[in-house]
Amino acid sequence: MFKVRLLKILRPVVTIEVSEWNKLPSGHAHIEQMGGSAKVIDDLIEVIANGMYNALHNGTQSEPYITSFCTADNYEIQQHGLLSQWRGYGQDGGYAIVLDTSRLVSLLKQEYSKWGYALTGADVVYSSDPDERFHKELGDDINNISSSISEFLKTNSVQYLDSIYDPFVRCACRYKHWGFHEEKEVRIIAILHARGVL
Repeated sequence: MFKVRLLKILRPVVTIEVSEWNKLPSGHAHIEQMGGSAKVIDDLIEVIANGMYNALHNGTQSEPYITSFCTADNYEIQQHGLLSQWRGYGQDGGYAIVLDTSRLVSLLKQEYSKWGYALTGADVVYSSDPDERFHKELGDDINNISSSISEFLKTNSVQYLDSIYDPFVRCACRYKHWGFHEEKEVRIIAILHARGVL
């Protein structure tokens, strides 16, 4: 689901770097041989995005662990749960468990301090959310992805690709189809190989 947004994030970064390559005689000749700037940009964006997803899916990095919660902004839902949740997940019965958010955050901070893996607790961003909310919630991670890809394209140094894994995972794990918007989901995402910030 996040891939559609990822392609949009990568386009300006890749366009700038291809434009710089095109200024060099050898770069220009190579770009023309590959079908022109537009084709090179499209192909490169697709290759980078696919590489990011392959790293996530093929186990070359630590896989993320996700716990999801439904938030409630009115008393009835707080007391009885969200009807769509009961229909979707509690058909054979079940319980609505209410958690103390501030206490949960405190426990997560203790967990992070003790074990040191990347740990993020945050609202889900839905595909229908306006760009302003998308950038407000995911902006730091998007900037990290963009700057790392830019440096990689400039230097061809794979060390920059290592630094995009955690921001990419946080974005991909916090992004969800608009059809689930009424759940107002909050997720806790744990990535076991690196230190992060709660």
